[in-house]
Amino acid sequence: THLMHAIAWYIRNNDPRRKVIYMSAEKFMYQFVQALRNKDIMSFKELFRSVDVLMIDDVQFICGKESTQEEFFHTFNALFDNNRQVVISCDRSPSDLDKMEERIKSRLG
Repeated sequence: THLMHAIAWYIRNNDPRRKVIYMSAEKFMYQFVQALRNKDIMSFKELFRSVDVLMIDDVQFICGKESTQEEFFHTFNALFDNNRQVVISCDRSPSDLDKMEERIKSRLG
C-alpha cells in the first residue's frame, strides 16, 4: 500500500495532467455493485476506462467475485489496449490466487 501511494504521488508530482485513480479492490467492487444497482454501469465504465493510470490495491479481494472479475478484466484490457498504465498489488503471486479466473491470472502474470 505504501509503495502504491508513492507511485501515485510520483505521477502526480511529475505530470499533474495525468488522471490517476487509486483504490482498493474492495472499493472497486463496491462501486461496481453500486453501478449495477443504480443501473449506471456506463458511468462506471467511463470513469475507470478514461484514466491514464489505474491503481488497484489488494486485488486478491475480488477472488471468487465473478461479475467483478469480469468487469475488472474488461477494464484492464481497455486500458492496456489504449496504452494506459495499470498498477496492481496483491499479497501473493497471480498463480496462487484461488478462485481468480485463469485469464486474469494470465494477464497479471
